[in-house]
Amino acid sequence: MWPAARLAFAIAWACVCLASQPLPIGIFLDFANQPEAALVDLMKSEIREILAPAQLRLSFQRLGESGASQPFGKIVVIRFQGSCHTQADSGNIQLDEPGILDSPALGRTNVASGRILPYVKIFCNEVRAFVPAVSSISYARMYGRALGRVVAHELYHALLSTRAHSKTGVAQSAQTAHDLTREKLALDARSISLLRDLYGPKEKEGDSLEPPSDPERHLIVPVSQSGANQ
Repeated sequence: MWPAARLAFAIAWACVCLASQPLPIGIFLDFANQPEAALVDLMKSEIREILAPAQLRLSFQRLGESGASQPFGKIVVIRFQGSCHTQADSGNIQLDEPGILDSPALGRTNVASGRILPYVKIFCNEVRAFVPAVSSISYARMYGRALGRVVAHELYHALLSTRAHSKTGVAQSAQTAHDLTREKLALDARSISLLRDLYGPKEKEGDSLEPPSDPERHLIVPVSQSGANQ
């Protein structure tokens, strides 16, 4: 009977763990001009890396694409204006020249009647001007990194419904071209904590982070009780 008991315990424990998982955040992307798939992947990778410490479940979708419907805990629509191509423009700015992320220069999160709305605009041409034309790293990689950081900044506003900025990191009000393209740029610890509290995994009351030490005493988890707390 021990193998059967252990299997029943494993199933019951899995149900408890799944019940505490938050719904994913739906990030719907809308491009005025279709970019290269590789650039979009680089941008997504940068966004995931920045938000990873908050343990968010991110689901990237193309706006208007048909697909299997799924519930989301939060939806943010991001519209990319201009052309997100990966060829360097003439007149790119200097690495130490600051840019304001919340002005129409790079990105903007919509506000109506003082409320932060989950609608973001990213200005591809202006972001591209922040990417150095000459570097040891490929231009496409740096541009994808810069786009990801501008998007992450606006997601910070949209997800936390705040117009405030941090003193350091991704959520600062101004970034230089060096900030947007250097190897690492993180979100500050306070912002990560706020995002995790709102959208990260929740430990249900009475749950433990570790399985019970005696499996035979915890074989049955009533389905109705487990489902009621989801």
